[in-house]
Amino acid sequence: MSELTLRLPYDYVEIGREEMEYVDGGWYISHSTCMAIDFAIGASMVGSAAQLAALVSGAAAYVGTLLAASIPIAGWIAGAALTACILNQATSIGSALFTDMVRGKGIDVSLGWFWCTPYLSFSPR
Repeated sequence: MSELTLRLPYDYVEIGREEMEYVDGGWYISHSTCMAIDFAIGASMVGSAAQLAALVSGAAAYVGTLLAASIPIAGWIAGAALTACILNQATSIGSALFTDMVRGKGIDVSLGWFWCTPYLSFSPR
């Protein structure tokens, strides 16, 4: 029986872990960062993902209002866009944060497209 071997080209370059994440796309939010987000929105003692989604919605509206108040015209536009984006995905964000609270492994965030509209996908590890 012959042994199969993989032969790489002479000028190949090994890709490190950080570069592989860059190639795959997305962003990883560590468990400690998720805990900081939970603390910032007051979600340290919630009982369900729905409660956490409601807190995310409230935090989105608060941040959007602060942004709108700080910059005259561009702030209103950016604040409204940010608030609408987060409110649209509050359930997904709340569910991912709640699962992170249970598992303690962090969240993967990636960019997706739905009918030519970009959205962020949040999936716990």
